[in-house]
Amino acid sequence: MGDREPANPRPSSRSPRWFSCLSMLARICRRPPTARVLGRRGEKLAERYLRRQGHRIVDRNVCLKGGELDLVTVENRTLVVVEVKTRRSPGRRSPAAAVTRAKQTRICRATRQYIRDHHLATSSVRFDIIAITWPDIGRPQLEHQRGAFDWRVSRAPGTPIIPYGSGTSRTDRLG
Repeated sequence: MGDREPANPRPSSRSPRWFSCLSMLARICRRPPTARVLGRRGEKLAERYLRRQGHRIVDRNVCLKGGELDLVTVENRTLVVVEVKTRRSPGRRSPAAAVTRAKQTRICRATRQYIRDHHLATSSVRFDIIAITWPDIGRPQLEHQRGAFDWRVSRAPGTPIIPYGSGTSRTDRLG
């Protein structure tokens, strides 16, 4: 009777050999991250990059009535609105090509709202795009396009655009 094992043996401090093999296999065969997870990783990488370039991060993932702003930074007294695009594979085009004119218009609309909400009417504004290609294996590649696009005005078709030189003040043009 003394050499029988107890009914509930205590788990050993060492895990079985097959468990370590399974965990290694799981690490090798893990699924690629979802688009949302990949996007968050890209935004964090872009934020670290911009800090190293001398930007001060003011806001991130700002949701406004006009749209969403990924990163809002300040560089040399210039408000910089950064759109971050992250893709898994390089493809034929840069991830920056996904920032269409319609997307630019939404970013500009959200920026106008941000400027109004934070009383920044006299700020100079620049729109940048950071395109990141992050393959499953290997290091991410980052492309920074400074001043990627200008202000876009959302207007109804047929509405005349008042040229900048028509005597309007700078704050009227931004707001």
